[in-house]
Amino acid sequence: MHLSLVSSLALAHQRSKARQQLNATLGRRDNNHSSRIAADVSRVASPCDLSVPSWTLQRPSLCGTVAGDKKGAARVDIYDQYLSQLKQAGTDFAMAGRTTYGIMSWTDAPELRTLADLRLRLLNDEDRRSTRILDRREFADLGGDQRVASALVLRELDHEIAAEDLRQRCVPYVGNEPLFARYPQLRNNIRNDRELISRAAVTADHKDGGWVNVRGGWCRLDSYLPDELWRWCIESFPQHPLFVRLDPRFTAADPPALLQKAPLRPPKPDWWDTLDIRNGRFDGGHFILQEPGLGDLERWTASREYHNGARSLELHAKRGNSGNLSLMIEELTCMAIPSSWVVGRCIHLDTDAKPGTNQEDATLNHLDLALNVYAGADGRTRLGQSLSDGRVQDATFRTHLLRVEGARFSAIAEFAWKFFSSSTLVAEWTAAQFGGQSNRR
Repeated sequence: MHLSLVSSLALAHQRSKARQQLNATLGRRDNNHSSRIAADVSRVASPCDLSVPSWTLQRPSLCGTVAGDKKGAARVDIYDQYLSQLKQAGTDFAMAGRTTYGIMSWTDAPELRTLADLRLRLLNDEDRRSTRILDRREFADLGGDQRVASALVLRELDHEIAAEDLRQRCVPYVGNEPLFARYPQLRNNIRNDRELISRAAVTADHKDGGWVNVRGGWCRLDSYLPDELWRWCIESFPQHPLFVRLDPRFTAADPPALLQKAPLRPPKPDWWDTLDIRNGRFDGGHFILQEPGLGDLERWTASREYHNGARSLELHAKRGNSGNLSLMIEELTCMAIPSSWVVGRCIHLDTDAKPGTNQEDATLNHLDLALNVYAGADGRTRLGQSLSDGRVQDATFRTHLLRVEGARFSAIAEFAWKFFSSSTLVAEWTAAQFGGQSNRR
């Protein structure tokens, strides 16, 4: 369904959820965070409306200007200066775990006032049309173009914060981040890939909001790794090698306290129980979440997941000529901010169990959870492909979130239920894969 056919209510809900998503990924995950998110419908593009630019600002063109056109050249200089300062502000906010939520006047963020002055000088008619819907409290002390320019600064800064946050969480550990500056003993527990930390450094203590204890203080799980999944892992695999992604930016001494589903290609359900894929053969599956019909209240859960950006769940299983069986499952989610970006939550695993082995008796060499980020054109390309076919677009950047070795093969479904964001897609997959059984323990 085209964007123009979506009701204004659905669009407002969609954009509000996008702001919640940005707050959540920056670690603002306390139980009351949803009550603190303004229902701002002006700053955020719709998830995966890839024809819509992430903001309206375009670089001024000097084409057609005559020699000595100082006004045109000056406008380009202002644009470059604005963009440079905007990117720096986005980096500063992301590194500090800040968002633009709560900024209703420049007294709330005086360091951004220079950006508003520069943006005012770049304002055009398209900008004015794009901010017709404003929170009535937002920059109420300003009027006319000043208010429009100020609102656009926050809209464009949201994009930069979200983009920089995704980039930062995919950067390998260096060892001088706030996490390691406060707890230097953790440097000895960094895995060789420099993306994960050994479970040996983390105690079983935890608090809501993703906080875990590291003997001497508290730090956060990466916010794409659900608390429930981590707690289940340390209880279910106490003797297995286990590694986890901790957000290197956050530490604390005492932290504050059904839809139309379309299986484009269902996997073969018969191989799973006995891992009966022969050498050199593969299997795949692809499930999509379609946009719901307006007013279809019976499908509220799936509708909510769709408007939060969930789009598909895809898998590819292959047994190589050596006999090793590998499986990759990826859930694709369209981001509203930064728009045109796609996030893939990915499960990858392998086992040397032979064809005919009962899944309850099969042991995994490893299972890891990863975050794949497809930015801009990479996101558009990835959405047009299917993992069930095999090779797909490489992520623009990625990081591992968790790794466990020696777990049982039958635990895969539980990882999927706890890791992926769309229960509708996971239920569709498990129904097709396990013949209607969820395989949850």
